[in-house]
Amino acid sequence: MPRRIVHRFLRSHMARVFLASCVCLLVLTGFPTLSSADDIRIATWNVHEGMSVEKLAARADDLKSMAAAVKPDVLLVQEVTSLAVVEAVRDLMGLKGYYCACSDFNPGDQPDFAFFEVGIISRWPLDQVIEYDTTPDNADKPGAPDELPINPLLKLGIRKPPEDVRGFLWARIDQLKLTTAVVHLKSSRGAPSGPEDRMNATKREFVAGAMAAGVVEDRLVWPSYSCILGGDLNVGHSDLSKNGSRLDVDYDNAAPGQDGYDDTHAIFRGGVVYGLKMLNLVGHLREPTFPAFPSTPIDNLYVSGPGEKSFSPATIINDTFGSDHRPVVTVYRTQVLPAVAKPAPAAQPMPRPVLAPKGVIPAAEARKYVEQTGSVEFVVADGMLLSDGRFCFLNSSKDRTRLESFTAVLPAETIKLFAARGIADPAKHYFKKKIRVTGRIHLRRDACQIVVEKPEQIELVAGN
Repeated sequence: MPRRIVHRFLRSHMARVFLASCVCLLVLTGFPTLSSADDIRIATWNVHEGMSVEKLAARADDLKSMAAAVKPDVLLVQEVTSLAVVEAVRDLMGLKGYYCACSDFNPGDQPDFAFFEVGIISRWPLDQVIEYDTTPDNADKPGAPDELPINPLLKLGIRKPPEDVRGFLWARIDQLKLTTAVVHLKSSRGAPSGPEDRMNATKREFVAGAMAAGVVEDRLVWPSYSCILGGDLNVGHSDLSKNGSRLDVDYDNAAPGQDGYDDTHAIFRGGVVYGLKMLNLVGHLREPTFPAFPSTPIDNLYVSGPGEKSFSPATIINDTFGSDHRPVVTVYRTQVLPAVAKPAPAAQPMPRPVLAPKGVIPAAEARKYVEQTGSVEFVVADGMLLSDGRFCFLNSSKDRTRLESFTAVLPAETIKLFAARGIADPAKHYFKKKIRVTGRIHLRRDACQIVVEKPEQIELVAGN
């Protein structure tokens, strides 16, 4: 065809109509676009007294119903006591293949309110996990999260409370270009103007300040990532009897009616921490998430970052599913990035089960008899009674990361039983002495140990 005829056709109206029709046809028939978006459901839920795997198993139907109603892709949970409990929540919900992380604020996993942790359950790998703790103690615990201390923001007027408080758990999910943190702030007890809740407010502000500073840091380190914080904040976002807005006007020096005594929400949304103003996805809601507590929602989701507007306003699921809290869920519309392939570990043959001997087990061999009851014998090479009396550790080695190392763990109640027998500090009492510890041998974050529940489980070996 002569070139001048082709040029004449391309300039014609018919050519323009023809090209436009081709474009429409390609779109309508599913021509691949440069990017596609997915609806990622992110929820926070206070499980309520997730003390043990056994207790959760009794709530299996509720957990299945919760998963069916919420359909979580990422779930932030509170009131769990161990990674095993978080994994049980995942499994009972039917979230097969999801990844789990759990905080480790307390060295033991006892079924008690004092041992509450927080956890993250995610459809996608958690590429980095950090626990922020007021008393870091994970250094010698294989498998425990990396840990950073919570530092007071003194320049902003946020001081460390005199009593220990729970920290928070942070994770990075690269496939979503997202950082997330989950928290269970100090409970809101006592009359609104009472000194008990005012002290609790300082504890909430202390942890909230660290979380807000962490978001500012995330935005600097990963500027293309969005950030979402969630959990049980234990104060409503529009609780006029408590909410304050100024860190420099606290309950100690505020004139009546001038400013509330709890600045938790102001720390996230008010710009008082390095100018950070997060969006509260629950801010438009007024019904309680904790039905027994007459307040605006105390379970909240805050977001910041370039994808902030891609999060839907949160909804409260109108069921507690056996908890005392209702779940809160948002939908994050974003593109899921392909997973980065990681080399698979070499397959290892399954070891044959070994029965624990009726006699004594050397500490270096205790790992062979996990989940069996036996008597482990060792010289106490190192030990420590925590300053707050929560735990005492008797170690067979100064280096607890060694596979041959073994630990006898004494919880607070056991320490009291020893004290009643005149042994105030078991770590000092047994130091450099050979002992025999009888009980169920188990691994906790790859550390081999027996939890001692009564003094009779520890015997001094003749010859000391």
